[in-house]
Amino acid sequence: MIAPRGDKFLLLVLALASACGPSSQEKAEAGGLCRAIDVLRNAPNAAKSELLATLAATPCERPALCELKQSCLAAYRLHVLGLAQEARAKSALASGAAADEISRLLDGARDELERARPLVATCVDRQAAIKRRYKLQ
Repeated sequence: MIAPRGDKFLLLVLALASACGPSSQEKAEAGGLCRAIDVLRNAPNAAKSELLATLAATPCERPALCELKQSCLAAYRLHVLGLAQEARAKSALASGAAADEISRLLDGARDELERARPLVATCVDRQAAIKRRYKLQ
């Protein structure tokens, strides 16, 4: 079936609009998500837990942006868990806990941080791709 003239025009407009790049709404969404990730990454360790919650609350609608968000959340959840385990080890040391308890806590912290490392690298790579795609700084 041949499309009526109005439909052809609409298809042409849609094709041109998609060729022009992301909309301002898409770019704003990508920018907000990337800012939340940057703030989390660059924050002192003591602030990361709170900023992880901020990232979790950052909205996303586009699949690529939601994938980035989920990737970074998974990475930094492990990272924050490792930091918390490390803090518990320091507290146990200060309170005179047994050496085996401190060792267990430190091993757990190291394991979580090691598990987080490749996930953080993936987060960074995906974020860089999003920044290029949306021409963000």
